[in-house]
Amino acid sequence: MPKKENGYVDPLLSGFAADYASVFSQGLVGSILAPPIEVDKPDAQYAYFGKDVYADLPNTELAHNGGKPDRVGGRGVKKPVNAIDHGLDSAIDVRDASFEDVPFAPAERRAVRGLVSRLALAHDRRVKDIFTNETGRNESLSGSGTGVDNQWSGSGGDPIKKVEGRKSNMDIDPNVMVIGRNVWQALKSNPKIISRLGDVQTTKVVTIETLSALFDIERVVVARGQIGKKRQNKSASSLGYIWDDLCVMAYVEKELSDESLTAAATFYVRYPEAGGEMWLVRS
Repeated sequence: MPKKENGYVDPLLSGFAADYASVFSQGLVGSILAPPIEVDKPDAQYAYFGKDVYADLPNTELAHNGGKPDRVGGRGVKKPVNAIDHGLDSAIDVRDASFEDVPFAPAERRAVRGLVSRLALAHDRRVKDIFTNETGRNESLSGSGTGVDNQWSGSGGDPIKKVEGRKSNMDIDPNVMVIGRNVWQALKSNPKIISRLGDVQTTKVVTIETLSALFDIERVVVARGQIGKKRQNKSASSLGYIWDDLCVMAYVEKELSDESLTAAATFYVRYPEAGGEMWLVRS
């Protein structure tokens, strides 16, 4: 038997392999559903106002005996936020690394790129967990029939009625819908979707714009981010889509600030080491 020896690994090929993380992080939606808001220090507080603050109206009917009208409060609560940075074992100045010729970038630059991609994937998964674990704001579809509560497929469910039903139970009409990749594949061949295409177009082709018009939601996005799963054996696939089987509706303001009305937010600190760039950190 020949003696096992360590071989030479081409650094250029290693760089391409490391960049696979950036491929898997394409099509992320975490920053769409939970847009970033800058805080000026790693440990801070943000204001949270419940729906009773903006939906509670005063009693404007004055009593004949000179009674005074109700007063409407605007109290909120302060909630903590911790923007903790993630980094490599040793400090790397990414500004200096940016001057290196591509594709022969140094290993440090590849390490930074890989770390940022993994942080973005972790952020997407964290946002997904926050939305799907919200008490009373989610439900599961079951069965293969054609009813409203049946699963969406090429022949089952009623996506249009289900979306309208859920919208009627929301405090504010959603302006963003995120669907998993396999949900998108099911909607493209759903007969109830196809039968309504004549209402919005003549080509009978299901597109993202078609779904936006049918659901009356401003923006529909297909989530394609992938993460590794726990491998049970060497032959099993270790990749899975983060947002598979999910359809999420939310309201998100376009010009977000620390006083905006939104479903969720991500907080970040603009660290000097990042060359002035925004680094997603911790929600």
